[in-house]
Amino acid sequence: MAAEFNYAGVLIVSGALLADSLIGSVQEEILKNRGTTSCEMVMYSHIMGGVYVLVLAVGTGQLEQGITKYAPEPRPYTLHLGLWTLNPEP
Repeated sequence: MAAEFNYAGVLIVSGALLADSLIGSVQEEILKNRGTTSCEMVMYSHIMGGVYVLVLAVGTGQLEQGITKYAPEPRPYTLHLGLWTLNPEP
């Protein structure tokens, strides 16, 4: 079985490498000059990452596919999400 080349994968990996190269400098500048704590920096980094993933999921249609797949029986998934939200530690 031969591997298939996927341009979307190359684009995603390239974007991740670019973002990773920039985030260290941006975080260092913000921590030094803005007076924020490291906890705030982690929180805002996760929020930004979540927004990026949400935009990509909506843009590619994967969010809609996931919702329609699990919409007929949402109870187990909402229960799992609720329990994870209340206690995110393993």
